[in-house]
Amino acid sequence: MEYSKEFKNLLNVGLPDGYIGHGNPNAKILILGQEPALHKDSEQYSLEIANNKHQWQILVENGSGYESINPAVISFGSPLWPWANQRFMVRSKTKDGKIKGKEGTAKTWYNYQKLVYRILNKETMHGGILDFHKLSFHTDMSAEASKKHNEVEFSKAKESVRNRAEKLFSKPFFRKFPIVIAPVGHFPRDSYNDSYSYFHRAFGVNYCPNESEDWINIYVREDSEYPQLLIHCKQIAYASNHYLDRIAEIASTFVKEHGIQLIPEANI
Repeated sequence: MEYSKEFKNLLNVGLPDGYIGHGNPNAKILILGQEPALHKDSEQYSLEIANNKHQWQILVENGSGYESINPAVISFGSPLWPWANQRFMVRSKTKDGKIKGKEGTAKTWYNYQKLVYRILNKETMHGGILDFHKLSFHTDMSAEASKKHNEVEFSKAKESVRNRAEKLFSKPFFRKFPIVIAPVGHFPRDSYNDSYSYFHRAFGVNYCPNESEDWINIYVREDSEYPQLLIHCKQIAYASNHYLDRIAEIASTFVKEHGIQLIPEANI
């Protein structure tokens, strides 16, 4: 797999933490979440988040791509495709404690796949492979993690949000994504005081007021070489299909206006 010079440079500079993200670094769609839904002191956090940069360094050094991943492995595998064994269905627990859709995924990732496929004008198949990580790149505003924040934990989360905005997302790698979807609700306001200044500081985009949209805030950076559309929306876990369709429509319009090819290059 060929990794871009911008991604390689990102691995060679001092970063605020060891977490860059998961998915296809050659993708044209970036998904920006709030923070990892893991306990900070868990082994899973150490594996998936704290060691993320080191894992990428090994992949880049070896030139490894998706051919190196075994989808049959039922565990975290690679930052390229963290849970390649999961299927496109919602995994949930019934009232009597049984697991429904055992091979599936969380509702958030389920809707990530629906949204990415809508933007790319592809059809999803229930029970098929959950592969939005091959078609997009996903990271988070904060590298901190907690199921419920206490005052000390949220103070750390705020610091992480500020550091990553200024020292990570401002790098050329993140500025080159033509489409950024940020389903983070009020998290920028709560952790950075102001959503508008946060997105401008992180990505250099400017807010485009549009009162006709229902909780879909649009930011744009008009750059002749790397134009960028950022859509700040509510958390996506329980978003309606209509809501996802509208986000995809806005993204598709921007792509057409700027002549952007969203399908990742064949060398994935």
